[in-house]
Amino acid sequence: MKIRNGFVSNSSSSSFLVAFDRTPESAEDLHDMMFPTECCVQECEGAVMDSHEIAQAVYDRIKINKTKFNPLQKHELYEFIEDGWSFYKATDKEKKEKVAEKWELFKDKICMKMTLSDNDGNVDAFLEHNDIFRNLPHTIESHH
Repeated sequence: MKIRNGFVSNSSSSSFLVAFDRTPESAEDLHDMMFPTECCVQECEGAVMDSHEIAQAVYDRIKINKTKFNPLQKHELYEFIEDGWSFYKATDKEKKEKVAEKWELFKDKICMKMTLSDNDGNVDAFLEHNDIFRNLPHTIESHH
């Protein structure tokens, strides 16, 4: 029997599929899309970021990862949702219903995929665990 005496991490990651009307051209442009009627401050487990810092952090990740914005095909939405934990125990009927519901939000948009992990530092943990895309059509699949 092996016994672990060191630190054990309970890290998580989440994949986000986010729909936009167009590709954001700057962090400020992204801010206007993510927070169209608000400038806000969000707090998570003692960490605080304002909406401009959040948009800048997301924009930086888009640039670093060379994230592509593309129209989405219905089968791609199904595959994205299927990869997540929430689909694990769903019936075929429930899966089809969820995809049909989400498809209405995504079908005429361009989309980006982004994975955030609390393993990648405090900012990514903050972004992962706050509802930062609340003003845009999106779906989240947790990989906890």
